[in-house]
Amino acid sequence: MIQFIRNRPQSSIVIKEEIIKIVNKNKKDIPTDYTLFLDKVEEILFHFPEYDPEWGNRTVFRLAKTQALNPICEDAVYFENIPLPDVRHDLDLVLKMLNHIREQKGFAKVKMPLFIQPDELYHAYAQGKFRYEIKNILSQLVLVFQKGLIDYVGFVFDFKFAILEAR
Repeated sequence: MIQFIRNRPQSSIVIKEEIIKIVNKNKKDIPTDYTLFLDKVEEILFHFPEYDPEWGNRTVFRLAKTQALNPICEDAVYFENIPLPDVRHDLDLVLKMLNHIREQKGFAKVKMPLFIQPDELYHAYAQGKFRYEIKNILSQLVLVFQKGLIDYVGFVFDFKFAILEAR
């Protein structure tokens, strides 16, 4: 696990470096050619936002790079933080909680709620939280933070996904 030092300003640069370290450490778990995968990771990290103090808590950070319907925009990026209850979570519990949150919003359960689903993006658009109606999702990044630690990093590229443990 990667420990972040509390009471010091964090930066997105430090987190990006930690994500690359996690990817490099988990090469054997990556479903496609590692070099291509790493290039795609670096490309999605280009859209990583500024550091958010919420990441020091138990939080799921999700980012989706999308292609917009109108106007066509290759780099329409949506991201959100989902706070989790203040208890220790394994990945199965995180997935159950995210599906519970989906159900509370009136969405159906999905097999992999860790990643942003098209219905969630349309809902964000309809609510004015995202200014683009999407044509499709091009790639995604997910981080599961627990008390200043990155526990999991997830990616979706070309309908393939990988969830990497930080340990």
